[in-house]
Amino acid sequence: AVIGGSSVLVGILVCVAYVALLIGLQKASGVRYDQITDSADTMRKGVAIPVAVCTTLLVAFLALTGRLSAALSYEPRATAAWLWVLPGLLALGIVLRLLRAPWRQVGARYVLWAFVGTALVGLSEELLVRGYLVDVVQADGRAPWMVALVTSVVFGVLHGALCSLTRVNDTAMG
Repeated sequence: AVIGGSSVLVGILVCVAYVALLIGLQKASGVRYDQITDSADTMRKGVAIPVAVCTTLLVAFLALTGRLSAALSYEPRATAAWLWVLPGLLALGIVLRLLRAPWRQVGARYVLWAFVGTALVGLSEELLVRGYLVDVVQADGRAPWMVALVTSVVFGVLHGALCSLTRVNDTAMG
């Protein structure tokens, strides 16, 4: 039997455990949530390192459960060209914003840690939700609309929990 099974509840619990660990590591970094983007060092300690640890553990979990290969080989079902319009517009906005960025004031170390941190966040979110949770919910025999609903709700709730808990803890700490 595969560790973790195919239960939707187990899949949701894995997502909750991931976010709880990430919050714990971010808190242990000593960097307040509202200060993680203040400098290269706060980006490294408050974002890149906690996310790197969680991503590494997530990859190990997926490998141990036999789900890593499937998580890395997701193939989208929709291939209509118009579906690229929104990502294209978002990419254009990002490029335009980057062209106007005050690069001399920011510094190369800051850009490096911001890139590493955000790349790892994206990788871990894709592996966790699309690579693991979608697979678990589909394997449980759910209809495609239910897969989309469950994974979207879990994704949104986990992001809300991450933002809420870190802000509450920062307020309580001081």
